[in-house]
Amino acid sequence: MCDYIVLHIMQNELMKKASELLHTIPDSEQTSEYATVLSLFDEYLCQMRTNDAETDNGRCEHDMVEDLIDIDPEKSQTIYYCSKCMDTLSIENIYRDISHELKQRRAENRDLFFAKGKLKLHLRNVSLIRSKICIDCSYSKDSDPSVGLGYHFDLNDIKNYSIEDNVLTV
Repeated sequence: MCDYIVLHIMQNELMKKASELLHTIPDSEQTSEYATVLSLFDEYLCQMRTNDAETDNGRCEHDMVEDLIDIDPEKSQTIYYCSKCMDTLSIENIYRDISHELKQRRAENRDLFFAKGKLKLHLRNVSLIRSKICIDCSYSKDSDPSVGLGYHFDLNDIKNYSIEDNVLTV
C-alpha cells in the first residue's frame, strides 16, 4: 500500500511539471491540437486534486496553510499549501486553475467575470508571463461597447483568489 501512495504522488508531481511546461506557450500561439492536450492535462490534474481532496463540487475548497521551509542552513522560504489536497500554491497552479475554468466556461458558452472593487469585468483572457498572472478584461461603457483593461498579479497578490459562481475574486 505504501508503494502505491508513493507512486501516486510521483505520478501526480510529474503530471504537474509536464502541465507547467506545456502552459509556457501562450494561448494565442497554441494550435487546436496543442490546446486539446493542455485541456486533457488540466482535466486530469483537476480530477486528481478532486479525488485527493474528496470534494463534492469538483474543486477543492482549499484550506491554505503558510509554512516556512529551510532551503539551506541560513536561508528559509515561505510556501503555501492546501491542508486538504496537499497542492502547493504556486503562480503556475493558480494560472492553471483560472485558465481551466475560463476554457470550460467558454466551451459551455458561459462568461467568467473578474471582480475589481465594485466593478464586475468580463474576463477575456488569462496568461502567465514572467511569474505573473495577467488578466485581460473588458467592460461596457456608454460610448464604447468594450473598454479593455489589464491586471498583473504575483503570488502574494493573488494567493487568496476564489472562483464562486461566475466570478473570479482576488
